Amino acid sequence: MESQGAQSVVRKIVTALALATAYAVAARLAMLLPAAQGQTSLIQPASGIAVASLMCWGRRYAGSVFLGALLAGLPTIDVSAWAWASAGGATVQALVAATLVRKAVGRPTPLSQEGHILRFLLLAGPVSCVIAPTCSLLLPPMLAAPPIADPMFTWFNGWVGDTIGVLVFAPLVLIGFARPRDLWRRRWKTVGVPSVVALAGVMVVFIYLHNNNQDQPAQPTEAAGWGLIGGLLFTCLLESFLLIQTGHRAAIEQLVRRRTNQLARSKADLESELKRREHAERELASAEHAYRQMLDALPDMVLVKGLGSNIVWANKAFCDYCGLTVWELMGTTTEAFRDEPEYEQRVLEQDAQVFATGEAVDIPAEPALRYDGQMRLFHTIKAPIRDTDGRVILSVGLSRDVTRQRRQEEQLRDANVQLEQRARELETLLYVASHDMREPLRAIRNFATLVNQRYTQRLDEQGEEFLERIAAGAERMDALIEDVLTLSRAQRMEDPDALINGRDIVDEALRSLRDRMEETGAVVRIADDLPPLRVNRLWAVQAIYNLTANSLKFTRPGEAPQIDITAWRGDDGETGLAVADRGPGVKPEQVERIFTLFQRGVGREIEGTGAGLAIVSQVAQQHGGRAWVRNRPDGGAQFIITFGQSEEHE
Repeated sequence: MESQGAQSVVRKIVTALALATAYAVAARLAMLLPAAQGQTSLIQPASGIAVASLMCWGRRYAGSVFLGALLAGLPTIDVSAWAWASAGGATVQALVAATLVRKAVGRPTPLSQEGHILRFLLLAGPVSCVIAPTCSLLLPPMLAAPPIADPMFTWFNGWVGDTIGVLVFAPLVLIGFARPRDLWRRRWKTVGVPSVVALAGVMVVFIYLHNNNQDQPAQPTEAAGWGLIGGLLFTCLLESFLLIQTGHRAAIEQLVRRRTNQLARSKADLESELKRREHAERELASAEHAYRQMLDALPDMVLVKGLGSNIVWANKAFCDYCGLTVWELMGTTTEAFRDEPEYEQRVLEQDAQVFATGEAVDIPAEPALRYDGQMRLFHTIKAPIRDTDGRVILSVGLSRDVTRQRRQEEQLRDANVQLEQRARELETLLYVASHDMREPLRAIRNFATLVNQRYTQRLDEQGEEFLERIAAGAERMDALIEDVLTLSRAQRMEDPDALINGRDIVDEALRSLRDRMEETGAVVRIADDLPPLRVNRLWAVQAIYNLTANSLKFTRPGEAPQIDITAWRGDDGETGLAVADRGPGVKPEQVERIFTLFQRGVGREIEGTGAGLAIVSQVAQQHGGRAWVRNRPDGGAQFIITFGQSEEHE
């Protein structure tokens, strides 16, 4: 980076020195072409070089112009004030000219428009060139220099020389160094060469006329002066004309290039868009082909219709049902495969409803005759297909053959009816049998009691034991029958229709167990957040009674029963109650078995018939819930019964 910066500085210094040298040399050469004795030259190439240089490289090179003008004036002007005034005027004139042109035309300066060329010639030439002659007249008297003999003629002569120098040489310098380079480089042949040839011709004519003056060879003749003026004016006009012509041509070429570039970009964009669309069309065709293959692979029938119920497309399943190909179906209506006016009218109404409302039509069951004469039953859904504006343009029908499903449903319904009938018969038989079996049991128990009362003195200890066993067996048999009757009634309970507070259910169950609780010293803790339950009150109380009674029986040796009754809320919305004890818990292999009728997890040493938990399970099922048990980490078991989903979840 440092080497590049040093190279840039060196390049700028070399450019500045070269500009100063070129200005000084051009000014010295112009002094060789005076129009008359004591006059300045009618052409000042240095003025054109100065203006063009500042236009090309910027105002930072104004010092080079001042240095070149000072070097050109010092050897010929006796008083140094004239040299300083001339150099200062030339520098200010070049700065003003470059600034005015940039503001009026812009930078870079292509000078491709006629208005820009005329503004350049006017501002850089006649307008700005009044500065240097004016400075040459006004500054020397201020610096105590001797006055000029004929100031107005001298001013006019200097103004003409600077103007012609700018008009002739500024374009030549711009051709060599201005930007954009491609435009100015092409002007070398069309403007530069003709201008140089014309200027050379003027110089030749001037030298020829000057040399033909034999009387005063040291002074140019009046004819030579006027010839020089005329030639220079002709060169200015020629150069201006060529600049304007090339400007027109450059403007046209620039416009053509711009249009060509636009067309090229448009062509490239169009080709890119065409390729993108071709790719999109291929992708779309591939996706459509895959989509149709997917629909053809479906076992369900798919039918796409347009306005007027004309068939647009059908999948293989539909074609197989009709016995026609998709090409035979396209453009037709349902008349093509089913000639039934009533069916046709019903289909037209359904399709019209889809297009009118924009909503799907569900037809749960519709009979349809296959092409081979088989009558099938279909579940059909007709849905709308919309365009990007949301308008319904097509309807798609999806039909599934539900003949076998409906047949199986009918068979299942018949089987359920028969099963329910047999279950009712079995429940009735169970209820009657249980009720009738209690009569002989009561007789056995009563007679055993009478024998024990009347013949107790005649019986030995073994006889009394037998009588006690007979009474206990009859009593146990009666309890079993009572539990069976209870289970039977639970299976025939009425549907729950009342929302009851869970605390009321628990309190009612505990009132029936008050004596047992006082006898065992049980501690029952009831949570405050028991939920309301939609239950059959009688059987919900029975279930909580059974669970609490079960917990009172299972305790740790030497400890009073401790029972916790809390709410149960499942993740799926199940709601119920949980009864937990501090007993020995339930063995893992018994957690499901104990809810089966007459299946006990303990021996005969614990009272019970083995029907209590079965009744709890039946009550839960009748309410749409379930019952289960799980062991507590700190000992004991927790029995949970749910009564379906809570009111909030529903």
